[in-house]
Amino acid sequence: MKALLSKLQPYGACDVADALTRLKHPYGGFLAGLKLRSPSTSGKILGPAFPVLFERNEHKPSKPVVPGHYIDAVPAEMVLFLSAPPDLPNAVYGGIMSARLKHVGALGTVVDGRVRDIREQIAQDWPVFSRDLGTTAGAELCFASQLNVPVPLQSPSQPGVMVNPGDILVGDADGLVAIPSKLVEEVIEILPQLAEVDRACLADVQGGRSVAETFKDRRGRLRC
Repeated sequence: MKALLSKLQPYGACDVADALTRLKHPYGGFLAGLKLRSPSTSGKILGPAFPVLFERNEHKPSKPVVPGHYIDAVPAEMVLFLSAPPDLPNAVYGGIMSARLKHVGALGTVVDGRVRDIREQIAQDWPVFSRDLGTTAGAELCFASQLNVPVPLQSPSQPGVMVNPGDILVGDADGLVAIPSKLVEEVIEILPQLAEVDRACLADVQGGRSVAETFKDRRGRLRC
């Protein structure tokens, strides 16, 4: 896995989305509505997903419950992807959770819901994406139900999109993209060519060439 991640490291979320679009993956892997709240020094998130599913408390009698605290189960070298129930007004993740993940060597946090303690996240140099912000802790309304299972993306514009264990998450100021594990090697194979073509297009346009002519010439010759 480290070797694959090192090959993805030079590229941003837009580069990866372009590659996934070429491979006809829906939405280019973009996970809509998740924004970078606490940029780390690296400026990005890159790593395999460890999804955690939360449920509303009223479902507790019929749903499994994670024993202990879910955060202690997140392994090193993984990105926590926390899926909260839709329209939950409370935050489900805070600064103490980031302290734990940083200590064990995890790679970042994505909260498909609300997050709090943004100043603490920034002070810890911990990268956090979330759908929204909040102030009140989530325990009064929800609980961690399942670890490392496929979870639904809470995006009305992308019904049916799932985040699966081991999907590679690539996130930066442009947004967050998920690479299905089965497509990682294909993405890595075509990324250098796509990125080089984009650099050439930018140089052409900065030099006065029209976008239409540049795209026809440069992108028209792509072999991926």
